[in-house]
Amino acid sequence: QYNRAIDVSTPGLEARLVEIFEARALYAAGREALEARDAKGAMSHFEAAFRQDPLEPEYLAGMAEAVLAMPPSDETRERAKELARQALAVDGDLVCAHLALAEAMRRGQEWDGAAEHVRRVLALDPENEEALKLKDRLRKRPADIRTGGFQRKPDGFLDKVRELLRREL
Repeated sequence: QYNRAIDVSTPGLEARLVEIFEARALYAAGREALEARDAKGAMSHFEAAFRQDPLEPEYLAGMAEAVLAMPPSDETRERAKELARQALAVDGDLVCAHLALAEAMRRGQEWDGAAEHVRRVLALDPENEEALKLKDRLRKRPADIRTGGFQRKPDGFLDKVRELLRREL
């Protein structure tokens, strides 16, 4: 509007700004769909936003989050990692991409890689609640949890005597 007021014509710039604002609106709709647990709807909004503005890595990270909200499988986890890595290639400090990659790695039991991305997020945003929760989940990973299992009790004196007698007979 300012440019029009001073009689400067910038149709290319105006069209690009409209595309960017439309993409942000699509991204916001995708976030809402993700919060409503509609992963496919969120994915379609994020993809549309990315088509409008392919220079914004946040849309790729949103797609990674939507993929992670879908039923888990090796394919979805790998797709989420790929999308998050593409976003990080554009912006290495993009917190949401680090979080998506860390979650995908955690699900794939890539503990060290996931922990590294969580550390990176906490370095960028020390009070990030999602990173703190993920850090806690990584501490309690299944390999560290003791289930008690079925362990044989140590043999008592009488059990040892019985075993010796069985061997001799």
